[in-house]
Amino acid sequence: MSSHAETPSHAERPAAVVRLRLLATTDLHGHIRGYDLFADREDTGCGLSRVATLIERARTGCPNTLLFDNGDFLQGTPLTEYWARDRQSRADTPHPVIDAMNALAYDAVGLGNHEFNYGLDFLTRSLRDARFPCLSANALRLRAPRPEEDVPLTQAHVVLEKDLHDENGDLRRVRIGVFSVLPPQFILWDSAILASQLQSRSIIETARAQVAQLRAQGCDLVIALAHTGIDPLARADDPTCEHAATLLAQIDGIDALIAGHDHIAFPGPDVAPSADVDPVAGRLYGVPTVTPGRFASHLGQIDLDLVQGARGWQVVASCATLIPVAQEPPVPEAERIVTRNAKAHAEVQSYTSRRVARLDVPLHSYFSLVGPDAALSFVAQAQRDHVQSLLADRPEGELPLLSAVAPCKSGGRAGADYYLDIPPGPLSIRHLSEIYLFPNIVTAVVIDGKGLKSWLERASIIFNTIADGTRGLPLIRPEIPAYNFDIMLGVTYEIDLSAPPVFDLHGMQTTQSRGRIRNLCYQGRPVDDRQSFVVATNNYRSAFAGQFAGLDGLRVDLGPDIASRDVLIRAARAWDTLHPAAIPIWQFRDQPQTSVTMVTGKGALAYHRQMEDLGMSLQDTHADGTVTLCKQLFYADACTGTLG
Repeated sequence: MSSHAETPSHAERPAAVVRLRLLATTDLHGHIRGYDLFADREDTGCGLSRVATLIERARTGCPNTLLFDNGDFLQGTPLTEYWARDRQSRADTPHPVIDAMNALAYDAVGLGNHEFNYGLDFLTRSLRDARFPCLSANALRLRAPRPEEDVPLTQAHVVLEKDLHDENGDLRRVRIGVFSVLPPQFILWDSAILASQLQSRSIIETARAQVAQLRAQGCDLVIALAHTGIDPLARADDPTCEHAATLLAQIDGIDALIAGHDHIAFPGPDVAPSADVDPVAGRLYGVPTVTPGRFASHLGQIDLDLVQGARGWQVVASCATLIPVAQEPPVPEAERIVTRNAKAHAEVQSYTSRRVARLDVPLHSYFSLVGPDAALSFVAQAQRDHVQSLLADRPEGELPLLSAVAPCKSGGRAGADYYLDIPPGPLSIRHLSEIYLFPNIVTAVVIDGKGLKSWLERASIIFNTIADGTRGLPLIRPEIPAYNFDIMLGVTYEIDLSAPPVFDLHGMQTTQSRGRIRNLCYQGRPVDDRQSFVVATNNYRSAFAGQFAGLDGLRVDLGPDIASRDVLIRAARAWDTLHPAAIPIWQFRDQPQTSVTMVTGKGALAYHRQMEDLGMSLQDTHADGTVTLCKQLFYADACTGTLG
């Protein structure tokens, strides 16, 4: 790879240094405005309109600036959902996200996995208005014997020829190659809608071929727009590697890396330091790297100092940093982005405010990782009832029907306000969009009892191992996303935190122990390993997303695809008045004299009765709007009885 030395002193520098500034966004997920469309309120910590202000400031500070994004921009808010599902046939204006990116003059954009959530027709229509190259080297129309011969869906790479000012004010021509890759699993995650129209290739095999091609075309620099996360344990021999940034950094010839997909902020404390990972300077194996958060929470900036030598332009110094949107005073929104987005913003607000039903009780997610949850129960019931209606008079309809769901908004890296908290009263489309954030499709699979237990074992890895008699240890592993904590309506079970997890984050079995899932019962009787079930779930999970064990059974044909959120809307309209109750599906195994701590949003304190029922009490409050709660794991002095 190219040399990335520390910044030398002025006296040591060559006479003609060119500073090139790379600006980057990632995982915008449709957040154009600094506004939470789910909660219908301003959000000063996100939004491309606020990042636009940071971009203007960064461009002012450097004459040689390029702007990139590495994917997941067309999905994620009520605006993107509305544009894809309700407004897509009215192609009278560009997609609002594309329109905003055009206004900011992006130099190139890579595709993320969520760009494919609404199918190829929608993606193609959205991208045709882009005034910038849209790149993806491993989303393929045709996979050839060699990666150099692949036929990509879009451009695999672009060569930008730029006349850059050196420190003396003279113009220097530099050829910059840019390519983009994304997790190859995207074709599985959206197989229900892509219908085998695309193929993929591994990130690393693709990247090696792209670097070779760009260098052969005379590129002085190569920049990777890598919609992939940072996993120091990633293996180069794994063709399905999802989080491959550290592997990319080891490819000779990549000068700068813009990562994403895992929604972390790098450089920053989200990644542990090691000999080859520097989360302070923002380097992976010496390569300057940024991962600019999520929802336009940060602007990534990489400054490269270049000198021209016998072998062309070389990087002699680099600096990687993140500029947060959340500042004091708040970063103002760029007026030109607000103005361009005003009509679309108002149209979406009008749509999402439509009343669907009435809610008699509050729904929130502050405790969704510690016990029964009314919002999840509502989603699971609606999903189950929908599948049950489709299986009537079919052989699968004779099997026990379960329903798997997971929390969507449970804080974590997304922040102290990232929780569901809907008061009683009119229930609108906006509220239902918040209850179910993702553009999933309802699916169903047939599994056996052994597979069911493995499914739940994989879900339980979100919890730390807690020995009997210990007090005050953290309950949640922060690196595990809550959307992989599936609960299973239709059975009851306990989770034994004293046992180590059976699986790791990659779905690999790590122990032969008995496991954490205890007393797994269906209708009060222990589940037999050979017993068959139908599980209502979504296309993300049934396509093995999250590397869940147990999902190797039969996929059930449910007919035409129906979005999970549409199923919720139909159910709410049918019931009209909703009084969701938390169904007792699971609980932690009783551990005498044992307690844990959990960080959640301060809004949890409004539900003190539920805290008491769950054996929880306030331990500490924090300036960032979170609170730490203590939860007892021994039930003699706290919450609850046994599960029925």
